Amino acid sequence: MEDAAEISETPEKTVPDDMVFENMVMHICMHPTNDCLATGDIEGEVTIWSYGIEKNQKMMTFNHHKKACRALSFSEDGQRLYTASRDKSLKVKDVSTGRTTLNITKAHSSPIYSMVVVNQFYVATGDDDGTVKLWDSRICKAVMDLKETNEYVSSLKLMKDNRTLVATSGEGILLAFNIRARKLDVSSYDFNSELLCSEVIKDGSKVVVGSGDGTIKLFNRGEWGNCCDSFPGHPFSEIGRAHV
Repeated sequence: MEDAAEISETPEKTVPDDMVFENMVMHICMHPTNDCLATGDIEGEVTIWSYGIEKNQKMMTFNHHKKACRALSFSEDGQRLYTASRDKSLKVKDVSTGRTTLNITKAHSSPIYSMVVVNQFYVATGDDDGTVKLWDSRICKAVMDLKETNEYVSSLKLMKDNRTLVATSGEGILLAFNIRARKLDVSSYDFNSELLCSEVIKDGSKVVVGSGDGTIKLFNRGEWGNCCDSFPGHPFSEIGRAHV
């Protein structure tokens, strides 16, 4: 009898169910306060989901991109969703109403690869040909437009000083921009391997970067010329494309 009771007992559910998608998901971001996330897929569809132990539910779907949605991010207050696409467009949606509040159809001359929200007015984007732009949403124009690398801008991160924008490139270099002065501060040593992704860690004192040769490189804040340490990482570069 005891064995039968153990077999029939259902384990308590502690995590939400997996989400299954029809198309390849290119990017995902979490809402800053609510149990919500946004996904962008290879066909350009953008979806906002709620998730929980009871169920996952589709809240909103946008089809405002004609090609793959490569980057998306909620604003700090969670009220706006920024999206950027291979179709070269940059758009912003009001999360409450679904209304488009910013629509720049030809933001770049090449497909957009990466994006980061700077504050309520500014957002930065990087493209396949190495151009980095800083946009002022109040005037719908780029206030910084710099090309400092010949390869795709794989990631963009804002340091906690809200002044330094760090970019990684398929050319194998890290770039640090001063977005207040609207200029490049420094370009790193050429690592002879694609730099694929990055993340700010240690309360903003360091940046960790994943590279095409599988190594993980660590940079001290303000010391962008060369990494302070390097660790053997993954044997395959594709793994390095995930965010760290």
